[in-house]
Amino acid sequence: MADNIINSGTLKGKGYYDDDFSVKPVATANGVDMRGVIDFGDLYQFAPFESGYSFIAVINGPKMAQKIGGSFENMQKSFINIIENEFRGLDGIEDITSDTMEITDNISTLSLIGKVNQSTSSQITMRFFEKTGALITKYIATYLRYIRDPKTQAKTYGGTITYETDQFSYGIPLEVFNMLYVVTDSTCLHVEKAFLLLNAQPTSAGYSELYNTEKGQIETKEITVNWNCFVVDGAKVNEIAAVYMANLITNGELKINSYEMNWSISGLNDKEVDGKRKPAKLTSLSYKNGKLISNG
Repeated sequence: MADNIINSGTLKGKGYYDDDFSVKPVATANGVDMRGVIDFGDLYQFAPFESGYSFIAVINGPKMAQKIGGSFENMQKSFINIIENEFRGLDGIEDITSDTMEITDNISTLSLIGKVNQSTSSQITMRFFEKTGALITKYIATYLRYIRDPKTQAKTYGGTITYETDQFSYGIPLEVFNMLYVVTDSTCLHVEKAFLLLNAQPTSAGYSELYNTEKGQIETKEITVNWNCFVVDGAKVNEIAAVYMANLITNGELKINSYEMNWSISGLNDKEVDGKRKPAKLTSLSYKNGKLISNG
């Protein structure tokens, strides 16, 4: 992130707690008086946690796609774009728990914390709506087949691994995603908590969700993408998430103010520029001879 216009130093003192870079907890001494008559006129004391504001950033996709190239590499780029921009939710972050040890005289027992556990090897699920052409399912199915052919269990990368292939040109390090999962407060500006999802791999292609059908039942398909990954959290993860969110909004990549949105107008002079669709926008409209026209 060396080229970012915002660094972690500029974020200190703006709603963050010490060097943790997460939202500052509300001091309980300043309120939360729920004994006797509750003063509901003092809303500052309640400060509820508001869920539902989360983002995913893909740090990198499997490097094997660059070796394979072609349609698979293009599919991976589209798959990553869907992960980041159409992410609808995540499950699988696990609790910090504890095991107890006992002190006993065989009659009375005292339990004390003897071990604290935080699972790192996790199974994460994300939810998306499938696209025409089943891009998500097709990519994962191809990804899995290239890693291990289901009929032989050989690592093939679609036939690109040959006798002459260098051993560092294939293998597990080239087959993983690394992602940053960020949960923010209601402003989408400040980080409540962030997690690194390291060495993530999608584990199944949902054929059953898409291709088991009932004739006459017409509906969109929400699919679940399951991942195995190594979960990491901490102050440094929060810091990089804070910088990421600050840049995302400052650079205009994430719009959180719909009142100033330059809305697209489907079917009005849509164009393709450099292989990318360029839809008509409100700002492309002008007034001529009593009518609104598109200059796009």
